[in-house]
Amino acid sequence: MSPAPRSLQRSATSPPQPPPPAGPARRHGRATAWWPIAATQLAGVLLVAATALASRVLDAPVAAFTRDVQDLAGIAWYSGAVSTLTVMTWTAVATLALFAAGVVRTHRRRAALFAVLAVALAVDDAFLLHEAVGPENGVPQELFLGGYAVLAAVLVVWFVRTPRAGSTIAFLLGLAWLGFSALADTVLHHRFLLEDGSKLLGALTWLAVPLLTLRSRTPRG
Repeated sequence: MSPAPRSLQRSATSPPQPPPPAGPARRHGRATAWWPIAATQLAGVLLVAATALASRVLDAPVAAFTRDVQDLAGIAWYSGAVSTLTVMTWTAVATLALFAAGVVRTHRRRAALFAVLAVALAVDDAFLLHEAVGPENGVPQELFLGGYAVLAAVLVVWFVRTPRAGSTIAFLLGLAWLGFSALADTVLHHRFLLEDGSKLLGALTWLAVPLLTLRSRTPRG
C-alpha cells in the first residue's frame, strides 16, 4: 500500500488554521491603523497654524520661526553643533522615557517621573526656558532650576531603592555630569567646554536609563 501524499500527511499533522477575521473586525482593524496617521496630520496642521498665529501676534516674519538659526544669524553651519546634538539627545531620552513609562509594570511611578523630568529638560534646552523665556516674562531662572532639582531629588530617593540596577547607576552617573555642568555654569564662567560637554555627557548617560528599564522588563531567552 503506497504511503499517503505529503500534502495529506502535512495537513493531518499541522494544527488547524484560524478562520479569517470577520468583516466588521477587519474594518475595525483598518480604522484603528488609520488613527496614528490621522493624528500626525492633525498635529502637523496645528503646528503650522500655530506658527502663522505666532507670527502675527509677535509681529515677526514667518521665517523667524521656520528657518535655521545659522541662516538667520549669518553664521557658520557648525555653530552650536554640540548644543544641537544635546537637544537631539534630550529628545531621544524623553521619547524613550515616555515609552518606558507606558509599558513597564514595576517602578512605573519612577519611570513616569523620570519621563516628566526628561521632557522638561528637553523643552528647556531647546527653547531656553530658564535662560531666556522665563526671565523675559517675569519668571526667575531659579524657579525652573529649583523645580528640576526637586524632581531629581525625588528620583534619587526612588532609584537608590534598587542600588544594583543598571538604570540606577546610569541615572546617578548622568545626574553627576549634569550637576557638574550646572556648577561650571555658576562658578566657572566662560568654560564652555566643561559646561556644555558635561551636559552632553549627562544627556547621553541618561539615554541608558529608559533602555535599561525596558531591558529589565524583557525576559531573557
